[in-house]
Amino acid sequence: MNDNAHNKRSLYDISPLTKKRNAAESRFKFYGIVAISIGLLMLTVLVSTIVYRGTGAFQQTFITLDVELLESKLDKKGNRDVEDIKKVSTFGYTPLLSEAMIKLLAENGIETELKKKELGGMISKSAASQMRDYVLANPDAIGTTVEFRFLVNGWVDGYLKGRYSRKSVENSKFASAGQFDITDKLVKIGVIEKKFNLDFILGADSSDQRPESAGIGVAM
Repeated sequence: MNDNAHNKRSLYDISPLTKKRNAAESRFKFYGIVAISIGLLMLTVLVSTIVYRGTGAFQQTFITLDVELLESKLDKKGNRDVEDIKKVSTFGYTPLLSEAMIKLLAENGIETELKKKELGGMISKSAASQMRDYVLANPDAIGTTVEFRFLVNGWVDGYLKGRYSRKSVENSKFASAGQFDITDKLVKIGVIEKKFNLDFILGADSSDQRPESAGIGVAM
């Protein structure tokens, strides 16, 4: 009787097998928590990296420029007929940008050895289209000076975002240290500045000639 009672195990007693199973389960839970924690950490690092590197895309660099819409270039007949004005391509507007840049520098006492083409090249190629669209919508503006806000080109934008330096463009055909010097001076007087890039959200794709005007709207 006593032997039987001694051999009976209490409901609260844990057998060695159960202890082993519980230990294995605890280890499994621990490994699971560690794996999930590592996964969350890696996800956080990934998202942070994407946000950090992609922040620049949500800001774009603009230049505010007063452009004289010369009648001699845009409406030689002087009749403000939209059909005649349409015959002037974007190439006809490009020289106006260079002239506006020269005037801007002169008014602010900024000296440069850059050529007219190099100064105009600091502005995005989308600027000519922007001006043309404006003139076609407002033909009476021809002969006046209008303030525009244009995108700068991708090199100037990249310079201000730290992607390019004077040294990195030493052998470049598309940008120069002189352009970056002018950029710094125009930033100082508030003519060039970075703003939220709404067109990145709403804009369409762009050509490789003007990547600064590209957007993701076409994919949405």
